[in-house]
Amino acid sequence: MERGDTSAVRTQGLSHEHPEVFQRPDALGPSLAERVTWAERPLAVVLLLQLALSAVLVVLMATRSPGNAHPDEIFHLAAARYFREHWLPPSVGAPGAESSYSGYGFSYLNEADIVYWAFGKAAAVARLVGIEPALAMRWLQVGLYSGLIAWMMFRARRFTPALGFLLLTPQVWYVFSYINGDALPFALLTALLVELGWPDSSVRRFFKGTRARPTPGVFVVGALLGLLALSKLNYLVSFVFLGWAILWLRSEVRHWGRIALLASIAAVIAMPWVVYHGWVNDWETGKRVADYSEQVAAPQMKPSAQASPDSFPFRASAASTVG
Repeated sequence: MERGDTSAVRTQGLSHEHPEVFQRPDALGPSLAERVTWAERPLAVVLLLQLALSAVLVVLMATRSPGNAHPDEIFHLAAARYFREHWLPPSVGAPGAESSYSGYGFSYLNEADIVYWAFGKAAAVARLVGIEPALAMRWLQVGLYSGLIAWMMFRARRFTPALGFLLLTPQVWYVFSYINGDALPFALLTALLVELGWPDSSVRRFFKGTRARPTPGVFVVGALLGLLALSKLNYLVSFVFLGWAILWLRSEVRHWGRIALLASIAAVIAMPWVVYHGWVNDWETGKRVADYSEQVAAPQMKPSAQASPDSFPFRASAASTVG
């Protein structure tokens, strides 16, 4: 029988008259990878349409909703206004920052959150073209969300479902539609986790490469880490997740000195701002915040009044322990 003749093959007395049985598996149809790719295409279209719709909703919310229609926006705005005229964080109760203090005697400027500097500078630039400060700050949030979408689209080319991350809950896009301190650290943390999770990212190649020569992408990741450290204090817990991600990648880290380099880049970004804020408050920021709150807060909202047995918080706390 000829080598290529499969029309009369007999095996254990059984006749096979279907030559396609003896062809290579890849000749029978598309591979599994190809099928997955084809299946992801309609998913990508749906997710991209939903992301575009979410971006439209962010723009509408940012441009149409009235001022202070969102949680604490008036105090976020007041804190950001300080940086229209200033470049460095103020001391607690500094002249020019009075309007940023709430009835509790607290100001977001006390936290030295870098996002208010960004808001203030955006408002200063927008003032040159006649845009109101609040609208300019909201447009900064819209731009941040648009950049995050573009980043996710670029990184999701090999894994389309990743686009769905920004669509898990309306709260994700809503937070980019008004002035607050949450949108920036959320965007920073998302970008960092995507970079650590993507096998071909600059930082992953730097970790597992044979030559310890950092690329611009490594410096970008280090800068993002530094900015995250200067963001809302609640997000400091995110460094636990980032540390876990790095431990998960420990098998491909050729030298832990490269992790130290990344941390050093972050420190160069964060430390000047942190050190100045501590210095301008005589290294007792917490004490100053408490003292100033006692001085300027409304009578029933002073820290001493909150600790009084006759205060509502004290009674509510006591009631919760009964029974």
